[in-house]
Amino acid sequence: MIPNIVNETPLVSVVMPCYNSAETIERSIEAVLAQTYKNIELLIVSDGSSDETVVIIRRYSLLDGRVVLIEFDDNKGVSVARNAAISVAKGRFLAFCDADDYWYMGKLSTQIELLEKSNSAVCHASCDLIDDSGVTVGLRSFPEIVTYKMMRHRNYICNSGGLYDTTKLPVVLQRKIYHEDYLMWLELLSDAGFSVGSKKPLLMYTINPNGLSGNKFKSLVGGIKIQREHGLGWFECALNIFLNIGSRVVFLLLPSWRS
Repeated sequence: MIPNIVNETPLVSVVMPCYNSAETIERSIEAVLAQTYKNIELLIVSDGSSDETVVIIRRYSLLDGRVVLIEFDDNKGVSVARNAAISVAKGRFLAFCDADDYWYMGKLSTQIELLEKSNSAVCHASCDLIDDSGVTVGLRSFPEIVTYKMMRHRNYICNSGGLYDTTKLPVVLQRKIYHEDYLMWLELLSDAGFSVGSKKPLLMYTINPNGLSGNKFKSLVGGIKIQREHGLGWFECALNIFLNIGSRVVFLLLPSWRS
């Protein structure tokens, strides 16, 4: 049953896109619903799923009125799915959680408190890294303060760890490009100036075991386009690529760095 809601606390709208996520989405939903901060709505967009994803979401929506299903008949892409949820969100705060990532219970409470203390409009979080089987393989630690200038060189905001205040910033929809989340957070920080974050991990983030293959070339090109759009020169973009690839190679080759 839905817990009692403290009406004095602002509503947080949680955006969760999913596509054929039956193997992971139950844990993601339960992690959001188990938050110590209770005044939330969980907007789940099934992006043309053909497995049991929608059945699972509907079951949770019957048990807890905070769960809202938005269903696409065909696959439109993650940015379109997120935008569908963003467009109907009612909360003062917008947060994001992908269907294979998992929040710790105090995630939202910690971030709302950080925003109140810092008078910031954007909040981020460090995260534990897990592989696709759920085994912890490392930690992604971000600075406690991330400025717009820093974000122009590298994405310091894990999308499932990000949250922002829509009473202080305009709502930003995601564009259908590589690194759609990076561009969104960049645009938000261009207005906010900085994001405040928790050094303590507040979530588990699932990494791609084939992180240096597949569409990584297109992904790098997409990242360059975003950085160029926000004023970086070609030399700075090239240096960022070198540092990014180097950090990934070190992560793969040195197991001790993962613990």
